[in-house]
Amino acid sequence: MVQSDIVPMYHAAEAPNGNAIVIGDPELSRDRQYKFIPLPGAREEAKEVSQLWERSPNYLAGEAAERPIVNMYLGPKEPLSLIYFATHGISDPVNPMDGSFLARKGGHPYGRDIKYLVIYSHPLIDMSACQTGLGKTFEAGTFGLARAWWHAGAGQVVMSLWNIDDAETRNLMVAFIRLVRVEEGPDGLSQVDKNGISIGREEMLRRAMLEVRDKYQDPALWASFLLFGIPTKLDSSQHQPAN
Repeated sequence: MVQSDIVPMYHAAEAPNGNAIVIGDPELSRDRQYKFIPLPGAREEAKEVSQLWERSPNYLAGEAAERPIVNMYLGPKEPLSLIYFATHGISDPVNPMDGSFLARKGGHPYGRDIKYLVIYSHPLIDMSACQTGLGKTFEAGTFGLARAWWHAGAGQVVMSLWNIDDAETRNLMVAFIRLVRVEEGPDGLSQVDKNGISIGREEMLRRAMLEVRDKYQDPALWASFLLFGIPTKLDSSQHQPAN
């Protein structure tokens, strides 16, 4: 078994509106293997997301987004409802667990590291990075970073299918997280919209895409992302049979 350098998370219960860790544009100029460019849009994106998340958002960017600090927040603290990476992503179609990772200063969390986390709070994982939904394809599906988070206990995972644009991704993800915060009540259930329809995060992501599409017609700028995982739990009180 490959040992992870990430401290496991031990949480007692699901906490839809609990704490968050939001990582944006880590300092990567001294990476020994890859030449990463700065991501100013990702840094602003992470900052805005942390401001939108109302309860105890832990925002880590630049020098602060390094391995020991990130690991500390991923340790046995209060339940997390959001784990957010706005950074570079690398996918490996041959060895997805040992070769795919999310970039972070001082050592990247590979699929193998993420896989051995233990997450009981079933948070939303948002991988706002290139190719985070890719990996190696088998009959059972694609194995990569998204599957690793799922194995660790994530509730839902936002992932991308190709290389994404720094600035336009910021607009899309901020629009999505804003919808999540506005549409979900204190119990974490999706609320009824103005048309009397109870919507889930899947629909929120679609609406965020439509919002960005009005500004940018090229689908490459907004259509890369999809949601993987457990379907959103809707407010059942809005679907009671008529007497």
